[in-house]
Amino acid sequence: MDITRGCIDIIFRKQSPEKILNSFFGNKNNYEHLHDKVNKDIFITNALEEFRHYSEDEVVNIYDKLFVSMKDMREISRGMAEEKKFSSVFNLLIQFTDDVLVERDKEPFCKFEHMLRWRMLSHKLEQDIFTTSYLAYRDVLSNRKRKYFSWEPVIRSDNNRLHEMLQKGLAENHFHLKGSAPYFNLTWISLMNRVIGRENEFKKSGIGEKKLIPDVMMDDRDEFIKTNLWVKRAAIIRAFLFSELMDIEFFDVNESEVDNENNKTKISKMKELKRYLTGLNLELDNQEIQEKLNILKMVYGYKFKNDSDGTESPIDYCITKNLVSSNRNSNLFLVGERYFLYLMFKKIYERDKKILKYADLFYVYLIIKAKFRGELIQINDRVGFKNFADYQGRKTNFLKKDPLLNNAIYNMAIRSTMKDQNVKSLEARICPDDTAEDTAKLINDIDRIIDNEEKVWKNDKSSDKDLERLIELTNDKDVDENKDYFYVIHFPKRRDKTKYDEIDSIDKKTILSMKARDSEVREYSKEQAFNIVALREKINPAVKRILGIDACANEIGCRPEVFAHSFRYLSNHTNSIEESIIVDNEIPQLRITYHAGEDFLDLVDGIRAIEEAIMFLNLKSGDRIGHALALGVNVEDWYKNKMYRLMLPKQDYLDNIVWILAKMREFNIHDNESLKYNLEDEFNRLYHEVYLSGKKDDRHFKYVNNHMTYYDAWKLRGDDPYLYIDNKYNKEVEILYWDRCKINNLVDDSIRENSSCSYIYSNYHFNPEVKKKGAEQYEFSVSKAYIKVVVEIQMKMQKILGTKGIGIETNPSSNYLIGNFKRYDKHPIVNFFNLGLTADRDEIEKCPQLFVSINTDDQGVFGTYLENEYALMAIALEKAKDENGEPLYNKAMIYDWLDRVRQMGLEQSFNIK
Repeated sequence: MDITRGCIDIIFRKQSPEKILNSFFGNKNNYEHLHDKVNKDIFITNALEEFRHYSEDEVVNIYDKLFVSMKDMREISRGMAEEKKFSSVFNLLIQFTDDVLVERDKEPFCKFEHMLRWRMLSHKLEQDIFTTSYLAYRDVLSNRKRKYFSWEPVIRSDNNRLHEMLQKGLAENHFHLKGSAPYFNLTWISLMNRVIGRENEFKKSGIGEKKLIPDVMMDDRDEFIKTNLWVKRAAIIRAFLFSELMDIEFFDVNESEVDNENNKTKISKMKELKRYLTGLNLELDNQEIQEKLNILKMVYGYKFKNDSDGTESPIDYCITKNLVSSNRNSNLFLVGERYFLYLMFKKIYERDKKILKYADLFYVYLIIKAKFRGELIQINDRVGFKNFADYQGRKTNFLKKDPLLNNAIYNMAIRSTMKDQNVKSLEARICPDDTAEDTAKLINDIDRIIDNEEKVWKNDKSSDKDLERLIELTNDKDVDENKDYFYVIHFPKRRDKTKYDEIDSIDKKTILSMKARDSEVREYSKEQAFNIVALREKINPAVKRILGIDACANEIGCRPEVFAHSFRYLSNHTNSIEESIIVDNEIPQLRITYHAGEDFLDLVDGIRAIEEAIMFLNLKSGDRIGHALALGVNVEDWYKNKMYRLMLPKQDYLDNIVWILAKMREFNIHDNESLKYNLEDEFNRLYHEVYLSGKKDDRHFKYVNNHMTYYDAWKLRGDDPYLYIDNKYNKEVEILYWDRCKINNLVDDSIRENSSCSYIYSNYHFNPEVKKKGAEQYEFSVSKAYIKVVVEIQMKMQKILGTKGIGIETNPSSNYLIGNFKRYDKHPIVNFFNLGLTADRDEIEKCPQLFVSINTDDQGVFGTYLENEYALMAIALEKAKDENGEPLYNKAMIYDWLDRVRQMGLEQSFNIK
């Protein structure tokens, strides 16, 4: 991390808002924490954590340099006498943004050569603080006024070559709809305009119970202050500062306190500010605060019409009526906050005396916002899907009582993403609703929200009456079936929560012996599969909008086998509507994409999950795997990062051992016999411990119990487990199509008829003791021989995927944040496909040349855009060096490679006409 970037992160995210407020309202002789004076001790404490490779003496030097830098306003301060220079933390933003940003056609862009610097810092702090301070600085220099603030939520690079290449067309093949809106920005707008009725929302979000950024909101005595109080304080500060900017009084002043010189008015104002902003309790009158916010909204805020009840109301007092005409696009809701930040920065850089005296309050506001943002946007350094899931679960908790903002999730996620990036195909992933009718309604409602918004902006002469309909449902019944976006229904994965170690009574064991593993998720996926088929059997415009299915969320503890039956059933379904009317209502068969190999407890576990998805779900050419990191990460680096020690359930470790042994046979890996013998010994010991421990009869011992038989039994996991509930395969009469999908036809019937295989598979699902023992955790050390074999298996599995024509959806920023690699040029996509990236024939031959695409995943969670994913890969590859410090890749070849990946993205789309 460069020093400037690290200092800005410390200054604007890691300071204590409580200390700054205390200094602001305290004795002026004891000011310690203000915008123009950074406390040295606190900075050094934070800097030692931030710059771990520096000593304390070096960090002191950084602080000394920081003190000087706080007076540097670039062109504004150039030639100015030292005593006239203006010291402020806000000047640090000028220095950073002047280096990395540029303005084009009224919009900010990032200089391409600084994309990685920009990504690392703006992801931590949000982009608006940088873009608005930069534009304010430029406008102070040019004495210009600005009204346009509706640029995209994530700004792009100024790389014209890349931009023109991508204008040929992009496909977004991995796009979780609700996770792809700028939901923090929308949430913050909501929180700043409504302070009442928030307690339950904060409680439901879990922010108070589990901090994802541990140092959030601590006061002088290190006592935890409730997050909702701090957010309320931010709302008060924002409203007060906006009032000052508009030159109106925020507080009611008692006439007895006013004299001719207005001194007592100032005292009264500070007294009221202190009353509202200090203290450790929640006794502030929410209603009183809300009334003041409502006055600002009614006086200044543009009123939008809510068609659900016919009312007109503003959503943000900072979206002033005079701003709307200059910002007519789908990013209008972002304009108010940007306008407020811009005005504050501009007044501070102009040294406006009226506003400058409140610069410390603005500083507090920015810190509170940054800290709260860290609880909604994934900026911490923890790896693994569980960390992402914690963020994901918080995304819409605060918007449900704001229908305009809630609807904006769909509009901004899809339309803002597509309009400037020439996205020709976008795959919006949504969870199904409880019934077929509800799912159809959800899809039709989302389509109408987006259709209505698009119609408003297509008319250049649209009036304010048109604007009021922004993002609202209409009665328009026309549904365009040729949209560039479509839907993929994703089934959420959930870990089986059964606590096997607590099941001790006969009754509980009997119940457990009648339920297959993951029975609740299996039943849910069956119910949803029936709902989707029921919908597809109807003449409904929503039917043609659903082109695929997926299973998402944390794959640890929920393997592909759970969805095997439902996915085979859905992917093979065809419309049974009579042929006389099928021409107008013909629907395509559903395609499959499946999250696999994204997060795993052992690399082997992740690669095995990918094969299970292919085998059990019957993936075909053109189907896809989401992420597939296990198939491409550097094996040695991954195990080294885990310190060569792993912890996972005994059942999973047993399965991995058997799978490795099977792949060693299948792939003719014969140069490691000692590992083979060790794994066989491990199998015998663990199999006896999990499957034979506690057996009171010899019945089990009449079956063949070696790892090859176990591997064949593993192949049956794609079958409906209830066919084996009696310790053998019970072939059923197949009346319904659902029944015909119960078995995986890729597995030969001879395995099902093998009594040993069916017995092992039955015990896997229905034996309580097996499930209890298998759930116990097991720690083991990874040997060099183990790693060597995994490398060979990974390479062979890559070839298999390529031969089958199954695509891989890569998501660079998502994988960077969830995975274990921390450099974009180390992303597995480079190992999956290198045509165009190298001219070395050996490297080309060695690479599997897989069918890959670049996507965003949850762009709202990860703060990215599709074009930026390409830009980040481009600049990372340009900066990559070999062992001699020479560029690893040729620039022209990088663009050739990216263009090939872009084209493959279009070819991967389920929406190809």
